This record gives sequence, structure tokens and C-alpha cells, in this order.
Amino acid sequence: MENLIGTNLENRYRVVERSQETETIASFLVRDLRGNRLLALQVLKPEVAGEMRERFQRTIGVLETVSSAHVLPLISSGTHGELDYMITDYVQGRKVSGFMHLLGRLSLELALGIISQAAQGLLALHENNIVHRDIRPERLVVGTDGTVMLAELGLPKPMAGPQVTREGFAPGDLCAYWAPEQIGGVADRRSDVYGLGATLYAMLTGKPPFEQQNDVFALAMQIEKTTPRPVGELVADVPEGVEKWLERSLAKKPADRHAGISEFLEALKIMKGVEIADTAGIRETLEGLPAELVPEEGDAGSAERTSSALLLSDSGREFPVSGELVTLGRDRFQDIDLTPLEGSQYVSRRHAWVEKEGGSWTMR
Repeated sequence: MENLIGTNLENRYRVVERSQETETIASFLVRDLRGNRLLALQVLKPEVAGEMRERFQRTIGVLETVSSAHVLPLISSGTHGELDYMITDYVQGRKVSGFMHLLGRLSLELALGIISQAAQGLLALHENNIVHRDIRPERLVVGTDGTVMLAELGLPKPMAGPQVTREGFAPGDLCAYWAPEQIGGVADRRSDVYGLGATLYAMLTGKPPFEQQNDVFALAMQIEKTTPRPVGELVADVPEGVEKWLERSLAKKPADRHAGISEFLEALKIMKGVEIADTAGIRETLEGLPAELVPEEGDAGSAERTSSALLLSDSGREFPVSGELVTLGRDRFQDIDLTPLEGSQYVSRRHAWVEKEGGSWTMR
């Protein structure tokens, strides 16, 4: 794909830095030359076609329609040469999977606060006849102000009646947070209820209801046939009301779950003796987390935290370092975000990197 750095899109958005890349999407930071603010740019790679291209266009359509504080807002979209792109707000914060990586298990109050806000975002989608189909910790971002947003829309589809899709089961797409009916290519509002329940289960226990396995068909069999261990057996002091509410969310049959997000939220609202973290409480937790290496993709639901080395700052802060190459800087896109450190004003966005060669580490 062509190098877009320095390109002005729409004579307004200047591409300033490449941030992330997947097999289908290249992500950049752009500067709004009129508003003097950073925004996020996603570009669909030109070789991508078929379902993935349609999915990208559907996401743009969804963002054009939905207005919610809990759904990442679309700023602009268009075509640059042969490249389709969309520009959204640049959200500084952490993915919920990052919370889980750092904390292992989240407190009940914090987990319920996050899931409540995520549900509000899903409610906005459902009110516009859109089902998400792919709720999981990696899809949720907690902004620095404590607001939880659906930063990635996964596999959005229009709702044309109770069953949204009947696509063939693609093993490579299987996710441990999917509802049983999705394995057969069917999804509706209640599938998103299941996704919320599975995400909450993972936040409370440190792992999804069913472990991601190398054999996707074995995982599919678990999702369809096996009942997950009750959360009360894995976590102490979970109220019986919360446990039953969660069990209903994870029911195998859609008819046995909450009928939609409104019912899901109402059942939580009337629950007695349950504290739910508000935006300020979530923000305080975020501010108290160390700037530690956080995986962007993969199964971040494990409570295990491993590192190959520790990087020690001048102030005595320790940062676990793992992998072959780790980037440091004052930006959430770096592996280690140094923003919380005193004197971080002297740290550039991409400040340095630590590279492993043989048995030694080198900072460059």
C-alpha cells in the first residue's frame, strides 16, 4: 500500500503517523488542519475485496446513523485513489482487555460500570436496527475521562427480523465470546446480550466462559453444549442476583436470555445491594494503572502476566518488557505509554524502542 504520510485528505486532514496495521486495515493518526486536533484514520487495503469490503462500508453506514456517547463518532469518510477510508475521533485510553491484562480480575463495581456503558452503546445500535455480533473486551475502549465506547464495530449487520444473518460457519472467525447461535450463522439482539454477558464473565474471572482452543471445532462444541462454571465458584462475594442475571445472559437458547439491551439494563438497575462504578470511578481506576505493556490483539482474557525483563525509569517505576521489540513514547499506540511519568513533557510520541537480540536487550 502506498505511503500516506504527509498526504492531505479532503484538503483538511493531514496524515502524520502510521499507528497499527492488520491484514485488512492500515491505521494512521491525522491532524485536522482546521480544528488542530488529532483524529484516527482507518484505510482499507486495496487488495481486500468481497465480504470484508462490504463490512467496512457497513461500518461507515452504521457510524453515519448512530449518535451515542458510547459509540466512536465518525468524522468523515471517502476514497483516496483506490483506497477507501474513514476518519473517527482519536480516543486516548485503554481497551478493556488492557484493564484485564494489568489487573487480572476486575472488581464487581468496576466491571458492572464498564458493561453498563457498553450496553448503552449497543442500545443505540439496536435502536437503529443494527446488531454488533462481536462484543468482547478488545472491542471496548475506556477513554481517559472514564467513558466506555464501542471503538470497533466488529461485524455489524442490519436487523431484518429476528434472524440477522445465515452465513456459513467460518472457523477462522470463531470467537470465545460468541453466542451459540452465531456458530450457525444466526444473530439478533439477544446475541449481543450474550456477548455482554461473556465479556462481564471474563472481567470478573479473568477469562472468557470458554477457553479459546487450537481446535476451533472443539471450542464451537463447548459454546453450543457446555455450561460455563458459575461465576460464584470462581469469584468470592458475587451477589446471587448478579450471578443469576449473568447466567440468564449466557443462556444457550436466545429465548431464555433478556429480550434486548433495555431489559438487560433494567434488570441490573433494580438489583439491590449492587454498586456500579460511574464515569468518575472508572476514570480514577484508569488513572491509577501503571503504563504497562498491553496487548492490542489476541486473547487478553488471561489473568497471567509474564515478562522477560523489567525496564526501570529514573523515578523508580518498573515496566515489564516482553517480545522481540517494544516501543516507548507518550502515546497509547506505543507498547509502553510514558505519559503518566513526571517529566513526560520531555518524552516524544515515539521516544525509543527496546530490542531483544539473543539474550540481551538494547535500547535504541
